[in-house]
Amino acid sequence: MNIGSTLKLLRVASDLKQASLAKDLHITANYLSLVENGKKEPSLTFLKKFSQRFNVPLGYFLWIALEDVSLPAELDLKDKMDRLLVNILNQKKTDAHISQNEKS
Repeated sequence: MNIGSTLKLLRVASDLKQASLAKDLHITANYLSLVENGKKEPSLTFLKKFSQRFNVPLGYFLWIALEDVSLPAELDLKDKMDRLLVNILNQKKTDAHISQNEKS
């Protein structure tokens, strides 16, 4: 999985539209689309904003961007990390929902 696919996975798992996320990150939706579809390499500034927005270590994105993923073991590890990130995001949503219900 390339960095664009991983970024898209996190966005979709968070139920965000490209336009909404782009606005949050102060970028264009077109730029986000190009990055997610692997047609443009993300800038370091963009990756910093993205990592802060999703509370994901910047190093994770840098590792994906710089690592050669030709070995099956690396692909397997990246898939596991992607699934872990999605699970973390889903747990945060659940916790927020429970917290909101407890306040009601």
